[in-house]
Amino acid sequence: MKKKDITEINNILPQLRLKKPVIYPDKKLSLSAATIPNNPLKYHSKNNRLFFQHVDGAISRESRGDSINCETLPENPVDHQLQARYAGLLQQNQALRENMLCLEALFKHYQSLYHFAPVGYLTLSMEGEITEINQSALNFLDTKTKHKDLTGHSFMEFLDPECQPLWNRHFKQAKIVSQIHGCELPFYRRRGKVDFIRLDCRRWHNSTGHSLMRITMTDVTTRKQAEEALRIAAIAFETKEGIIITDADKKIVKINKAFTRITGYSPQDAIGNKPSFLQSGQHLLEHHEKIWKDISKQGYWQGEIWDRHKNGELIPILLTISKVTNKARQVTHYVGNFVDITMQKQTEKRMLEDYSNLESELTEVEEKLVLCEEEVSEANRALDYLFKHQERNSANAQLALLNEMDNHIHPLLKKLRTASKGRRQSIKLLDILESGLVELTRTYGSVNSYTLFQKLSPAETQVAAMIKSGQSTKMIATALSVSPGTVNNHRKHIRKKLELDSRSINLRSFLQSLET
Repeated sequence: MKKKDITEINNILPQLRLKKPVIYPDKKLSLSAATIPNNPLKYHSKNNRLFFQHVDGAISRESRGDSINCETLPENPVDHQLQARYAGLLQQNQALRENMLCLEALFKHYQSLYHFAPVGYLTLSMEGEITEINQSALNFLDTKTKHKDLTGHSFMEFLDPECQPLWNRHFKQAKIVSQIHGCELPFYRRRGKVDFIRLDCRRWHNSTGHSLMRITMTDVTTRKQAEEALRIAAIAFETKEGIIITDADKKIVKINKAFTRITGYSPQDAIGNKPSFLQSGQHLLEHHEKIWKDISKQGYWQGEIWDRHKNGELIPILLTISKVTNKARQVTHYVGNFVDITMQKQTEKRMLEDYSNLESELTEVEEKLVLCEEEVSEANRALDYLFKHQERNSANAQLALLNEMDNHIHPLLKKLRTASKGRRQSIKLLDILESGLVELTRTYGSVNSYTLFQKLSPAETQVAAMIKSGQSTKMIATALSVSPGTVNNHRKHIRKKLELDSRSINLRSFLQSLET
């Protein structure tokens, strides 16, 4: 019998063991035995053709130890069916291997899409613990922890304490309903930054029947900011100022309510037209050309103009026009905002009229003041004359009184002194009387003395005059026939009326100072 070498080729035929029935293409084969019996070997014929036949023969090891002789039996008819079945299994195995490779590639592709999708994905247990999370969600949570290390952590750990009650209510509601349930939460990052996330949750059952919560996490900060900007813009658009927006061709595309209130034109009247329909005819064409020239050069213009109301009345307005450009610096829109300054103009008119009237009144007052100054000068001259005349009269009266004293009073006092010779009491009284008359004569016509005597009673006036002349309390009491206590009471009243109670001033010195 012929011998053929069968070479070893991996991954083609199933592993065979020499103690089991073996199928070979030849009746007698010499096998290259790489190992001892019972070790797995893989064989194929050199021409890569597969023939199957039961081999049941004596296996002997030659002296070289690298060849085994097999005596074969006649062919079995069932071998052909086995050959066909085996070929089918090989084809199925190859298809399965190809499918497995495709599945592995798809799985890697899915993992890449899952982790680097712009939306965060995470799966929570029904207790709120993280079981799975992708890279986008991990980045949004602003943590350096790895995916596997987050497993088992509560999702609420990453939320601000103020947001946790809202998340609890949302999570409980999502566990009850079968549809997608969403909410929006503020997310406080480091350094005080606040972002907003939208969480859409849906309950899901895995292959083992356990309930889980699948969540998509979307960053809605930009949308929130845009909504806030639109809200503020809407509020600002509906201010008391009239606003008009045109396109690059200066055709009106939008107006606000204040525009209608000020001009009387509705959106239906204005939109699609150019603002020139508001012109009042009060300004020259050169003025309008200068306005648009300034807008083109500086980007804006501001000033007062006159427009015409829908009812034909003229409206003074303070107008500002600005141009809006895109990134390429091309004009896309013009925005004008204006205020009605009718009340301001009326106020200015009244102020000018009042100013003119005030100037007229001031002129009249100045003229009257000049006349008054002349009259006052004349009155002052008259008063000076009267004062001088009064001073002369006072001096003449004082001289007359002195003459009267010298001619009549002093001779009389001299006679009384002669008659009272030896009477000490009478002489003292005459001395007091004489000093009082001398004092009266000396201060006759003095304003201060007159004012003093106006404040005091007649008795207090007598006491004050004696105190001023240096008389003692006892002498004053004797002269006035009163007790010394009464004189002291008069002293107290005089000090009080002259406002000397709280001042440590001698009464006599004060009375004498009045003359000076």
